[in-house]
Amino acid sequence: MTTANGSAAPAALGSNAYSFYLNIVVLEHMASPSTPAASSLDHVDEAHEEEEEVSINLAPAAITADSLPQKHKTPSSEQKRGLLSLSVSDLDKSLHNIGRAVSQTSSTFRNKGAAFVASKTMVNRALTALAKSLPDLAYESEDLELTIDKRFHQGRVIVLQVDLKATAMPRYVEEILGEDAADNYRSAMHTLTLLKAAETMTCLENEMLPKVRQGLMNKLKDTLLKTLKAKDELLEVDCIALEEAEEARWLFTYMEFQEQMK
Repeated sequence: MTTANGSAAPAALGSNAYSFYLNIVVLEHMASPSTPAASSLDHVDEAHEEEEEVSINLAPAAITADSLPQKHKTPSSEQKRGLLSLSVSDLDKSLHNIGRAVSQTSSTFRNKGAAFVASKTMVNRALTALAKSLPDLAYESEDLELTIDKRFHQGRVIVLQVDLKATAMPRYVEEILGEDAADNYRSAMHTLTLLKAAETMTCLENEMLPKVRQGLMNKLKDTLLKTLKAKDELLEVDCIALEEAEEARWLFTYMEFQEQMK
């Protein structure tokens, strides 16, 4: 579409311009009740390093020339007892090292199992708190004429979609920019409607929407975190608010990273 003077008319906003996403992430360090999840990986590496350092040697200790019987001579009873003592002592050390290696490996698997269970528990707690929080969040934002729905959940990330209404733009302007700004916006849109200046109306809407959308993103993110914390004070989560254009890239990158960390 072009204007009367031949210049390109401003593009009307698509429906996705009135949507954004709240990504709830159960924090990594809550995966284990006693230690950070990230450090659990370090424990695994340390365990492997310690296992590599354990020397398992089942062969008897080296026998020197002095300990060997001379040619045509039979080893004495004392020499036999010495050789037997060396072999038994070395075998005891080897068995001890084997026991250490098995114990360390078992401990590693126990830690990983405990971290996995703890992570699942924290995610379930987050889902429970969210189910209790959504009605409260909807009630608090009832006058804003927006809808909040759960769209996706995998692993430690839960995605909520927030949809705004184009007809409620004056209310959004008032909420974020103040009553005076909202009155000016209503007056301008009313005048432009009488003049049938649709293109100018689109320009004004294009200018105002990013401001109010960002303001609502920050407001709802803070409100959601506060509400979740009120439902479960021990819950450790973060919330990342993103626009439609940013959401897919962030989510795919996050899921790819989580897959690599397995």
